[in-house]
Amino acid sequence: MHHLSQSTIASSQSNNQARDTEDSTNSIPMRTEDNCKVSNNHHGESGRHVRDVESKNEKLRSKNKKLKAKIKDLKAREKDTEKSKSSTSYLEHQVWRLERKADRLIYKLAKERAERIAERAEHYKLVQTLTKERAERAVELAECDILDRILTKERAERAEENDEREIDSLG
Repeated sequence: MHHLSQSTIASSQSNNQARDTEDSTNSIPMRTEDNCKVSNNHHGESGRHVRDVESKNEKLRSKNKKLKAKIKDLKAREKDTEKSKSSTSYLEHQVWRLERKADRLIYKLAKERAERIAERAEHYKLVQTLTKERAERAVELAECDILDRILTKERAERAEENDEREIDSLG
């Protein structure tokens, strides 16, 4: 009986590991230290949203650590019983699920950050276009002002000439 339960346990472990491996390879890439770190300095991004996502991520990491500690504790105290094996497998599965959830949150945050960067780039282009148009309008206004001055000067000269002719014709 003892031999049968040990082989049953080994069989269920290999099935669980195969299932976990299949699920993790067909889903979101595994988390690394580099893609887990998120900076608070996002050059004008919505800091509140980023903090919310980071807070959720931090809570998931905390739960993950607690579950790993429980797994270690269960393995140390009840290694030989089938009950502890099923509890350990359950906790390992929960850890795996939490890691996947954290990976999805990290992916979502990175995607939103990329969208905000694209929006800022588009905004920057619009600002440049508006600045260029304003400069062109300023040049046009300056040209109009110069033409107005020239016309005013010519009118004044003509008025002087007309006044001189009138004076000559009267006198």
